[in-house]
Amino acid sequence: MSSPEEPSPATWSAVRGPRAVPSVREALLSSGQAAEHALGAEQGDLSRAESAAAVRRLMRAQLRLALVLGVGFFVLLVLVGLLLTATPIGALLLAGVPLAWVVPGVGFFPVLLGTAWFFQRRAEANERRWVEVVGLTPPTPDADGEPR
Repeated sequence: MSSPEEPSPATWSAVRGPRAVPSVREALLSSGQAAEHALGAEQGDLSRAESAAAVRRLMRAQLRLALVLGVGFFVLLVLVGLLLTATPIGALLLAGVPLAWVVPGVGFFPVLLGTAWFFQRRAEANERRWVEVVGLTPPTPDADGEPR
């Protein structure tokens, strides 16, 4: 049973969303650019099909970057683990703790942070290059560094 505040299903009205998938330009516009776009000031010169293809290329580039870095880190993890367990190097002591414990417990964090930093820089570079290809002007940051 519905509460008195809630409308009954018989009185519900259909919620209507956009009639078509927004174009890449429409989805990525800043608020100022969205207003210009709504008034008819078109930016970029790509059709919807070309925009969709450009988005797919960007997504593939980002996925490729993530897979290469993820698989590379995993391979490094496995190789170092094998090196420490299959050779006498892992038995060496560092401040009374075996190297086979120190390296995985402490040594992989700087590598992981470096990988994350590299991923962020390359992903942002991919997006900047994509913005140039599509022909959009990136939002300009205001005094606080936030996009307008």
